[in-house]
Formats: sequence, structure tokens, C-alpha cells
Amino acid sequence: MVVEALNQSIETGMEEIRVHAEQLNDGFLNFGICSEMTTCQVLLQQSEEMKITWCHIRAVVDVLGRPDLCSSRTSFPPCSNFLHHHQSFS
Repeated sequence: MVVEALNQSIETGMEEIRVHAEQLNDGFLNFGICSEMTTCQVLLQQSEEMKITWCHIRAVVDVLGRPDLCSSRTSFPPCSNFLHHHQSFS
């Protein structure tokens, strides 16, 4: 079964975490995590053949200028390197 895109929302009792993953035409996976927390931690671990090519974490503010969203977008070929990226925004 091939899934074109996956969207999942998880409520932790204090916040909602949104996850989005989609396969790109060149065989890469575009992966995003969105949370209302101003601290974002991403942990990815896959097979030995996978190589993480890039990871970007950015903060987005709401209309009042408050940190509202932490987004991580990671692209890697489906083929692990271990990636642990932790960044805080204040």
C-alpha cells in the first residue's frame, strides 16, 4: 500500500501536535511536525541505508507576535543516520 500523504493530529491534553508526511516525486519524503509549543524536538531514526539530506526548524508567530508554531521539515531518500535536532525559540 502506497500512501501519497499522511496527516495526523495528536492531542496530548495540553496541546495539539500536527504531523504531515508526503512522498515527493524524486523519492524523497517531506516530513513536518507542527506544535503550539515554542520548543520543538525532532528525533528520526531509520535503517542504515538512509541518509538525512537536510533539516530545517523555524518558528512562526501569530497575529499578536507570539511564538505560535514550531515546524520541522526533513527530506531524505527512501533508502540511518541518526538525527537528533533540538532547538528552542523564545
